Amino acid sequence: MQIADEHIALVASLLRERVGFEVRPEGYNLLRTALVDRMREQADRDVGRYLRLLQEEEEELERLLPLVTIGKTSFFRDPGQFRALASLLPGLLAEARDENRRLAIWSAGCATGEEVYSIAITLLEAGAAPWDVELLATDINPEAITAAARGRYREDRMAPVSEERLSRFFVQDDDHWVAGQELRGMITGFRTHNLNAKEFPLPASGAWDVIFCRNVLIYFDRKGIRSVAQKLHDSLRPGGWLLLGYSESLFKLFDGFELVELQGSFLYRRPPPRPPAPERAPEPEELPALELPRAPLLPHRPPPARPPAPEPAARRRRAPEPDPHDRAIALVEEGEFKEAAALLERALVDHPKRLELRITLGNVYALLRRHDEAEACFERALAEDPLAVEALLYQGLFFLERSRYAEAERALSRVIYLEPDFALAHFLLGRCQERQRRLDGARRSYRNALRALGKAQRPLRAFYPDLPRDPETLDAAARLALAAL
Repeated sequence: MQIADEHIALVASLLRERVGFEVRPEGYNLLRTALVDRMREQADRDVGRYLRLLQEEEEELERLLPLVTIGKTSFFRDPGQFRALASLLPGLLAEARDENRRLAIWSAGCATGEEVYSIAITLLEAGAAPWDVELLATDINPEAITAAARGRYREDRMAPVSEERLSRFFVQDDDHWVAGQELRGMITGFRTHNLNAKEFPLPASGAWDVIFCRNVLIYFDRKGIRSVAQKLHDSLRPGGWLLLGYSESLFKLFDGFELVELQGSFLYRRPPPRPPAPERAPEPEELPALELPRAPLLPHRPPPARPPAPEPAARRRRAPEPDPHDRAIALVEEGEFKEAAALLERALVDHPKRLELRITLGNVYALLRRHDEAEACFERALAEDPLAVEALLYQGLFFLERSRYAEAERALSRVIYLEPDFALAHFLLGRCQERQRRLDGARRSYRNALRALGKAQRPLRAFYPDLPRDPETLDAAARLALAAL
């Protein structure tokens, strides 16, 4: 069955306008396959008439949508987020009990259910009981919701679940594992829901404490992301938590959340209410002035004459001392690495909070092959500011040069999470993937670097020699790397 490119583009436009779902050109093949699968179920398989059906009936458009999304999921996907959830639960459960309500958690976009069962396991291990929690699972795909409610998984899907958890929370049935009664009892319900809908489900308490909405926003355009983010924000209670996918970011899209690093993962939090300002103490009443007896007047005596003061010598203006960071950069460019390190070490004694001094010192230590000291510099900078983008960038470069690729990729991916349009981070990530012979990922990263160069770039304060810092050099380097692949 042949479907022309213009028909694919028309359906993509319909999905964007009616449902808020963004299908980019690289996803057109998947959309074409979905259209073919859907049209095979129609009595009339004429492409033109089916397109009119999509335009007239939004229900048919929503039936098509699940075939275009990739419902890939797994148990305890992104373990850092579940460690973060486990660390939050004691406080959240105690707060909910104090307020005589149930802790409310929503798994929005739960796919086939692995996520919501992972949440339920984490709740049970935190000591929660069914009456303590309202846990809802939703997804736009009705078939996925049916599978999630069934809670039956092949053995190969259970690899992330430990033997202890398997024996406690699941029952084996031939080559499948089925969620047990204790686990099922933690989940309040499964239902279909489209995040593009005007209304969002709410718990009995009126607002959610935690929302998991992972790997869903990637299917929305910028306008759709802002709309969904606003509704998620409004559905959370003040101080509530939003967990997005690793590749998703609200940076420069929605500023209603604060970004918090917890257990090595970034979480969004609706800011808690500010405590009321303390009442000012009442002004003390003024006491009547006391009449003091006057001292007798003494005859006036002029002060003794002072000798004229000598005229001050002309003051010379002292030229401001050059900034130690600028001096260190000059030394590095001259190849004087030891002198640059000594200067930066002295400067940090007087300016311990200037992160660019510490990060550049880490770079200089790396050039001197003082690797342990270099790594300690980056860790110290990140201890002072876990969201310091430059510290993460140069830490990723340090790991990349040491062939510690997993750590390099983790640091550079955090940079991109915080600033998705940081071209140099995409370029270095491409270098990391290329060295691991992951060529498809490298090509994608270099293309992302070139796309990002069309947007304003953050100026780098810390310094490392031979790094392509200006847009023209970086553009040329990315194009050359892409051509070589």
